[in-house]
Amino acid sequence: MPLGVAVGAAVLGTVVGRLAGIDTSAVTAIEVILQVAFAAAAVTVVAVTGVRGSQ
Repeated sequence: MPLGVAVGAAVLGTVVGRLAGIDTSAVTAIEVILQVAFAAAAVTVVAVTGVRGSQ
């Protein structure tokens, strides 16, 4: 699950960055910030909606 969240956030951050006009061959700080923000949002959603084992 963590690997999926990381890959998804990286792809989504890059796509959104490209759509916003950030078109460079190198990784930019804005792309990294977008990736971290998407990863944090995804982890929050999984943590809130995740089903834990019965206690």
